[in-house]
Amino acid sequence: KEYIATGEKAFKKNDLAEARVAYEQALIIKQNDPVAVSKLKTISEKEKLEKDRTTQELNYSSTIESADKLYKAGYLEEAKTEYTRASGFTTKSYPQDQIKNINKLQAAQLAKENSDKQKRLKDLESEQKNKDKAKLEADYNDAIKAADKYFAAKDFKNATIAYNKALSIDKRAWPADQLKT
Repeated sequence: KEYIATGEKAFKKNDLAEARVAYEQALIIKQNDPVAVSKLKTISEKEKLEKDRTTQELNYSSTIESADKLYKAGYLEEAKTEYTRASGFTTKSYPQDQIKNINKLQAAQLAKENSDKQKRLKDLESEQKNKDKAKLEADYNDAIKAADKYFAAKDFKNATIAYNKALSIDKRAWPADQLKT
């Protein structure tokens, strides 16, 4: 009885080690004492829960530490994986908040990349249009030069072909006027 009372006091103070010793002493005096056996079982369960909780807290802390380092270094996808892992160890909102922040950052990065890509495409299209326009202008000028040369040499057949070529490139007045002459 004395050991049971000592065990009860220690158990109420959550001094599980002292309570365990007292209940084990009670079992030495009275084998299979139902109170002592029941209390030892309860202590074992509490110790296991405490150990599990401590392990979970250690896992959470080390995972959060790792995730925070990855986040600060800019490894967002890896950090998100670690925050997801950490959220399995706790009900705290911090890991989920960080995942939301990462999702926002990644969405902003993706939007910027898409915007940059669209701008590069527009620039390339504009550059290509300018090249095409310059080529057409050069072709037109070449056709006019050749036509004027033939015209000056009174080679009207080739002048007509060259002026028509210039007109097929760009419908300007000069080649049309020359063909009327």
